[in-house]
Amino acid sequence: MEEVRRYKCNFCQKLAVKKETIERHEKICIHNPEGTNCYMCECSYLDDYDDGNDYSRVIKDQCMCAFNEDVVSAIFRDGNIASNCPMFHRSDRIYWYRTYDQANKYVGQYIFDEFVAIVEGYQTGKNLK
Repeated sequence: MEEVRRYKCNFCQKLAVKKETIERHEKICIHNPEGTNCYMCECSYLDDYDDGNDYSRVIKDQCMCAFNEDVVSAIFRDGNIASNCPMFHRSDRIYWYRTYDQANKYVGQYIFDEFVAIVEGYQTGKNLK
């Protein structure tokens, strides 16, 4: 018999052989309150994915992004891009609790808020170079 060492996520039960694997995972773990994961973004929602190809089928119950109007999946696209997304706003609820209309409302609000901040910056001279 041989002793085997495993590393466990501090937020969920995920195990891995390599410490680096768990360190990467913890940054995006949905149970990590500081984690950045598209599944926890207010702009994500549950819907069916259809890539528009006549030869493919509709994939049911996928995480979709209302901001970029596309699927969030490592299989179909780049997967979790939350850490690089300007629209990422962490929610306390995972994506399957939101509809497209709810997620799109957040997108509209955040875009409006960003626009207001830019305009206010120009009005006060903070955005002038």
